Amino acid sequence: MSTTEAVSDPSGQCRSVVERLGTGTRAGLMQARILSVRNLSPADEESWRDLASRAVEPNPFFEPDCLIPAATHQTFGHEIELVVAGYDDRFCACLPIRHVSRWRKLPYRIVTSQVRRMTYLGTPLVDGDEGVEAVRVMLGALAEQRRAGGS
Repeated sequence: MSTTEAVSDPSGQCRSVVERLGTGTRAGLMQARILSVRNLSPADEESWRDLASRAVEPNPFFEPDCLIPAATHQTFGHEIELVVAGYDDRFCACLPIRHVSRWRKLPYRIVTSQVRRMTYLGTPLVDGDEGVEAVRVMLGALAEQRRAGGS
């Protein structure tokens, strides 16, 4: 059984949804956070790099060496965020996102994983051991954000 609660960060740099898991391979809370790629802490960047090195399916387009420069240099780089699921010291899955107010010709707010000008591979980075729970927690955070009217 799981319950979801919204948690806000006083700095405004990160939004969180805590998912309380009844099962899993690691005791405790698996947490989903939505982080600004431009404002990552060194510890978060290190956890992201660690996840990229052990991801079930590597995706260099969603790794720090690709997305941090994109967030720094693209005109909409400040909009690039990273949905992360994991524990305090370990990322178990992550997916870059961007909120847009229209998709193609549709004037409807959505969240997209197309955060660069060209996207050739959209596979999220997912840990092999706890990936199922992590993806569920990430999607739960995005659904909670949707329910709150975010996009």
